[in-house]
Amino acid sequence: MTSTLTRPKKPSTMTSATARRRKATAPYYFLIPASSSCYWAWLPHRLAVHHCLPEVRHPAAVRQAAGVRRLRQLRHLATDGDLWAVVGRSLAFCIITALLTLGLGILFAVLMNAVSKAPRLILQVAMLLAWAMPVVAAMTVWIWLFDRRRGAINFLLDMIPGVNMYRFDWLAQRSPSLPSPASS
Repeated sequence: MTSTLTRPKKPSTMTSATARRRKATAPYYFLIPASSSCYWAWLPHRLAVHHCLPEVRHPAAVRQAAGVRRLRQLRHLATDGDLWAVVGRSLAFCIITALLTLGLGILFAVLMNAVSKAPRLILQVAMLLAWAMPVVAAMTVWIWLFDRRRGAINFLLDMIPGVNMYRFDWLAQRSPSLPSPASS
């Protein structure tokens, strides 16, 4: 009779069932930011509906009449066929553009996997430039509008009698009457 020596098993602090359970629950943590973004996306709509509803806290006759009028307006809006036609077209546009974007992305991914290194690099650079160009165009338009020497806004404002906007630097000087979004 032969006996086999086996190594004693180390006591495991975590069983495989516990590890599987942790791995299974990890994706649910992604629901936290997703649900938060859904809340913040819904908030303006909820506030708009809230402002249309009557105020119950102040039962003055004038406010009750205004609340009933608001409810009638909401009912009229909800039963209007034009609203639902616009909503349907908007949803159709969103679905079609999302599917087209997804399809084009998959086609580019398949193409980039199929080609060699040099064409793949060219495709990556081309897609990066296509992604970055709107920002470059917006920056160029901003410069055309607000340049201190040749800006269109300075030129037009300087034409107003009594307004001295010649060589006014929008980003360096803070003006109490005309704030710039980039300077704040």
